[in-house]
Amino acid sequence: MEQALCQILSFTAASALECVKDPSPYGALRLLETLQKLLELAGTYQIIQNEALLSLAERISQEKGSALTDRPRFQSLAEEIALLLVDFT
Repeated sequence: MEQALCQILSFTAASALECVKDPSPYGALRLLETLQKLLELAGTYQIIQNEALLSLAERISQEKGSALTDRPRFQSLAEEIALLLVDFT
């Protein structure tokens, strides 16, 4: 189950990365929020044990506001998360 969830997480992160440069940041923002919620769910139900992966939920929570205030920073966040998730699939 962990592997299947990691594939969904990676797909979600890649999708956010794909639309991060759209004129409106809301699509990428919502996808990263979805990723955050899935990670929180995975941690709550102990589907994923990897602390580094689970800590991404907190990072997204703290930095997602940059979508509206600092687009280059938000793009970097999306890129870093997508790259981190590649290691887990």
